[in-house]
Amino acid sequence: MSRSPCCRIAFFALLTLASGLARADLGAAQGYNLFVFDSLSTTGLSSQGAVAVGGSTSGNVWAPGSSTSSIDFSAAQSQLTGLSNSLAALAANGTTSVTPWRSVNLTGTSSTLNVFNVKGSDLSSGNGLYISTPSGSTVVINVDGSSVSLQNMGISLGAANQVATTSKDKILFNFAQASSLNISSIGVTGSILAPYASVSFSNGSLDGTLIAQSVSGSGTYKINSFTGTIAAVPEPQSWAMLMAGLGMLGIVLRRRRR
Repeated sequence: MSRSPCCRIAFFALLTLASGLARADLGAAQGYNLFVFDSLSTTGLSSQGAVAVGGSTSGNVWAPGSSTSSIDFSAAQSQLTGLSNSLAALAANGTTSVTPWRSVNLTGTSSTLNVFNVKGSDLSSGNGLYISTPSGSTVVINVDGSSVSLQNMGISLGAANQVATTSKDKILFNFAQASSLNISSIGVTGSILAPYASVSFSNGSLDGTLIAQSVSGSGTYKINSFTGTIAAVPEPQSWAMLMAGLGMLGIVLRRRRR
């Protein structure tokens, strides 16, 4: 049975929207321990995984050799800043609480995606972060504030005194507003997306991927590629195409009923 032109256009519109809901990842930064759009300045950086820098590099970097000549850093920056903004717009479905002794507790129950909103001021002054979600679920931690610190605190994958269930390779800290991020005296479990931030990272380690505008310091990076799955937020033009497609389908159905 042949389709009318309207049906074909409507079908294409719906298909396009569906592609906008496809799973999103870290794009060109996937698989890297450190991905920097601009400059890297270090007195000595050690990374178990590959490092990609779009601008200048100063200091000693110990990392597996890899070529970045094929990376379009401008396109990667556009994609990753878009991803950061889209994730920041997601509605939180997890619970965030802060105890009087400044422990930040994140509790989620979704088996697929747990989204948390955390105040940058709470994280900066916190002395402990507890992440408790079902095993295998993806965790997105949206942190607000233009200047945030992760320092002098422990990160536990599970509620206090409970067995860890959260997977470290499925945790993504998203600093969509930060222009400055300080990481010091801490072992960060999970990946960090801070596409607008100048990151100072010293005296600590990160078990994941760090994506930033620029990085300085001598932090240690451990291989732990992000494997979480995140439904991409549809672009406005996708919604417009959906509405147009539904309108066309309505016209076709009305004509067939006559």
